Amino acid sequence: MTAGPTDPREVPDPRDVDIAEYVLGTLDEPARTALRAEIARDPALRAAVADWERRLAPMVLALDPVTPPTRLKARIDASLAGDTSRSEAAQVIDLRRGLTLWRWTAGAAGLAAVAAAAMAAFLLIRQPLPDPDATRLVAVLRPLEAAEAPTWVVSAEPGEGFGRKRLLVRTLGVPAAETAPGPRDFELWALPGEGATPVSLGLIDPAHETRVDLPPTLGPRLGDGLGLAVSIEPAGGSPSGAPTGPVVLIGALTRTGG
Repeated sequence: MTAGPTDPREVPDPRDVDIAEYVLGTLDEPARTALRAEIARDPALRAAVADWERRLAPMVLALDPVTPPTRLKARIDASLAGDTSRSEAAQVIDLRRGLTLWRWTAGAAGLAAVAAAAMAAFLLIRQPLPDPDATRLVAVLRPLEAAEAPTWVVSAEPGEGFGRKRLLVRTLGVPAAETAPGPRDFELWALPGEGATPVSLGLIDPAHETRVDLPPTLGPRLGDGLGLAVSIEPAGGSPSGAPTGPVVLIGALTRTGG
């Protein structure tokens, strides 16, 4: 498994980000008002807005809304409160419960969850797909509660060697590291499924985009719905091979059009 930074200059066009957020309804009010005035004057901006609406509409319409159970949400909120003294098994259970709540929340959020994945795929994965009908696997990792908090985007791509797979991680901000004093690292985990042990995918430097190779045993499991999470660990990563620190970001791979 390898992990390393790639070119940090590959960043999305800020104007395109603004237009996407305008369509999603997540742009703050002053910026939204200013952009609305520009759109009224500029045919090119109006065309860009229409293009984003076209891209996002099919994904939003395909989503069935779901309401998360109150008891489940309350249990997970309590389990993610930040008690780093718990056992390794308890930390693993937190990851599974957190992913369960993320999936409930994604269904209930509808537009925000799926459209965010579509926006991330278009803005942050710049290479066009050879087949217009093809799909990508993209995960938008974010905290369970704070919608305005930093977001990380993970996309699947071919690895080096026959049949190998890897993940491209692009970070949009740094999650708050509310842990004990001392050096800390962000560690990415795959959550293969119910009852399975989380698999470390390596350390992530939030200052750079990073590619991580998937272990050969995990490659065949790469697909729609694979859970991913980021925890804060001691410098150098988890000493036990399982998550020991608080989970700060969580999500799951979703198929999205190019």
